[in-house]
Amino acid sequence: PWPRAPAGAKATRAPVATGAWHTNLARGDQPSASTPYALRFKDRALEISYGADRRAATKASVADPFVADVVVATTNPTDPKLAEADALTARLAFGPATAWLARGSPYVTVEVSTGATVTFSSAHGFAKADGGAAAPDARPGPDGPAAPAPDDEAACSAHASCANLEGVCCPTAQGVFLGCCDDRRLATARRRLATNETKETQRVSLVLDDGSEWLLYASRPVAFETSGKTLSTGPLRRTTVFRVARAPDAAATALLDAHRGVFPIGGAVSWRASRTEPDVMTLHFRWATRRFDGCAAPLLGLALPHHLQTLAGKASPTAFDALKGPLYAVAGDHWTFREPLGELRWDLGDVRGPRRKILRDLVGDERIDEEAPGPAAKAAGVYSSGKKLFRLAALAQAAHVAGDPKRRDAFSARLADELAPWLAFDDASSLLVYDAKTGGIVTRAGFADPNADFGNGKYNDHHFHYGYLVHAAAVARRYGSLDDAAAARTAALVLDYANPTGRERNLPAPRGYEPYVAPRSSYLPVARHKDWYDGHSWASGLFELADGKAQES
Repeated sequence: PWPRAPAGAKATRAPVATGAWHTNLARGDQPSASTPYALRFKDRALEISYGADRRAATKASVADPFVADVVVATTNPTDPKLAEADALTARLAFGPATAWLARGSPYVTVEVSTGATVTFSSAHGFAKADGGAAAPDARPGPDGPAAPAPDDEAACSAHASCANLEGVCCPTAQGVFLGCCDDRRLATARRRLATNETKETQRVSLVLDDGSEWLLYASRPVAFETSGKTLSTGPLRRTTVFRVARAPDAAATALLDAHRGVFPIGGAVSWRASRTEPDVMTLHFRWATRRFDGCAAPLLGLALPHHLQTLAGKASPTAFDALKGPLYAVAGDHWTFREPLGELRWDLGDVRGPRRKILRDLVGDERIDEEAPGPAAKAAGVYSSGKKLFRLAALAQAAHVAGDPKRRDAFSARLADELAPWLAFDDASSLLVYDAKTGGIVTRAGFADPNADFGNGKYNDHHFHYGYLVHAAAVARRYGSLDDAAAARTAALVLDYANPTGRERNLPAPRGYEPYVAPRSSYLPVARHKDWYDGHSWASGLFELADGKAQES
């Protein structure tokens, strides 16, 4: 059973992942953290920040400030649009470019279509650019080559360094010069290209003015030009994949070089339990990949410290860092974790002796509220009502442990009464409604006003708000006060924030692999608030926050 949708509400084809790490990216110019980078779109360009280089730590806080270390811009840009996303990756389109983003990737990958020009810049400026381009402001020496004769037939396409250029190049002993695309009468307009016409044009080392080194890779040879503090291509003759990465030390550089040609295009999280090990859940992260340049290396990812506690497989230390700790290199497109489930206790357990009498006296002093529950719940809102219900549920549990079934049943019955306004789904004035446009259960007040109920209508805090209601319903059900219809409606609340159903995309299961991934839900996203990579939930929904997502408590 579901709450009714308000009259005139528009339906959605698929539920929106309102708690996902990437929500800021297509909603404004605030950053999202992909780890190890923070990313944002500003002025229709993708900005990449490695905040660990600027970490500011005090007794009160640790912050990695956002600075646009590298900016990727194209001709004919558009506002970013989320094209597709899953539990581990997101694909955003902006103009002729597509950003393939993945949690824990040491690279930021952007694919750019034929005919577009790509510009790379930095808020710091480039102190040096080696590989596919000369350092900024480099000029031919006085003994540089003369402008090519008009009848020179050395086409740009004949030289790897000039593959993206139209016209005539000037390969000489001093290097490769481009003069034909400038005014042929101005020899000073010629620019030096790479002296190496091999795959070196697919890799550029960028040293920023702050001293940090970044690496830029291309899936095919590209001729880069420098102008002021930017590095740019000409119109691309073919669709090209560019990968940008911070190189914190020489070991990281070697690692990035070795794995540059394989990148993730999709991901899936799945899990399974075994009857032989009921206290252990096996969790799987798997990625679908693409390759270029004949790369045979496995996919490179970075794991957080908490991953290592349950990760089955090898992880090697790196110089990469994040707010949650140092990052570890993991090679492969399939990570497996063995997660112990731990013990869940229902109540305080067996309380005996003087403590039991004290508890019984305390419970006996509590008085049950006689106020009509409907108007009170509406006036208080879901958060305050939920906390009141949680307290009442705790009293019912305490009375049970203290051996006072009469008080326990009284508290339990009041729980069911106060839950009723929240579970009256069939009532046209019910306090909860189904948001068919986004895919979720929200308060009626939140649906009308996004700021009401602490942002419930924009999917803030649902695991807090509804968690109180669900706990109260579980206690009332345990002690016989909640009927079957109310219990079924409670299950709908559980699914709003803890829906386990989904589907795997682009990832055929290996033989003998049987993950628990149920058919795709048409009503609700999978695990609304859960961030599988970070290992916890985010409280913030569709509100933009300057620091990305927040858990609040």
